[in-house]
Amino acid sequence: MTNADIKAAIKAIEIHHEHGWWIANVPDIGVATQAKTLPELGIEVEHIIAAHFETAAEYGTDPFRCKQPSSRDNVEQLRMEIKQLDRVVQAALMLRSFLIDGPRAMTADRYDDYQEAVDNFRAIVDSYTPAISNEGK
Repeated sequence: MTNADIKAAIKAIEIHHEHGWWIANVPDIGVATQAKTLPELGIEVEHIIAAHFETAAEYGTDPFRCKQPSSRDNVEQLRMEIKQLDRVVQAALMLRSFLIDGPRAMTADRYDDYQEAVDNFRAIVDSYTPAISNEGK
């Protein structure tokens, strides 16, 4: 892959400043680096991109297999995951309410409600999938 190919393939470099450091994320290839100044950051970005492609060539791997979602995509995925986790917690709290009352308060109708809560909890947990994974895309 030529330098021109690499430059064309990388669509964005996200840069932000945090705790005295400039941080660059290259989501198209899943790498990031940091430096104290912007000029140093530019050099570090060039080095990390070159090293990433050299390593991929050396090992015969796809340099884009580690592509990460952009920061904006990560925020949306985290929101989705929070909603899923909230559903799990709400279902668990419903089960807890049955367990706190214990068997002494378990009438036939209440037992049916308990079974429905158990089934609901299992369905929610079975459908839960983390919004963000560590697997390459």
